[in-house]
Amino acid sequence: MDLGSSAPWDAEFEIWFKNGIDRGWISQPFCDTHEGPPMSEEEMKQWEDGGDPCTFHVRVWEIE
Repeated sequence: MDLGSSAPWDAEFEIWFKNGIDRGWISQPFCDTHEGPPMSEEEMKQWEDGGDPCTFHVRVWEIE
């Protein structure tokens, strides 16, 4: 994953972010508006059965 900047905090963020993905702590990036969040099999079953599983999101702001 290359976020396209050479600022030191960008390199540190990229390491931190990739670590979270590699360890299964966070998902790959996704467009909440057009794709919706990824769901586990359990959440998908709950959704298909008429439930309303909650997913929690965090917005990461760009450092200027």
